[in-house]
Amino acid sequence: SDGQAFAVFEDVPAGPFAVSVFHDENGNGELDSVALGIPSEAYGFSGDARNMFGPPSFENARIELAADETQQITIRVK
Repeated sequence: SDGQAFAVFEDVPAGPFAVSVFHDENGNGELDSVALGIPSEAYGFSGDARNMFGPPSFENARIELAADETQQITIRVK
């Protein structure tokens, strides 16, 4: 609602993670793209990571999670 979505992941083990999301505007379960593989639907990555060509590296989107730690992350989808 109001242009926001929320997800909760429980019982996640400690370690490095990266999160990617996309807005499936047409509900087909896929990130659609146009010529040259350029996404036609909005997407985003943890750490607000971006790359000019293709997805960002794991290191750029990396999140560290300690044992029993709770984190809230914000991903801007554009």
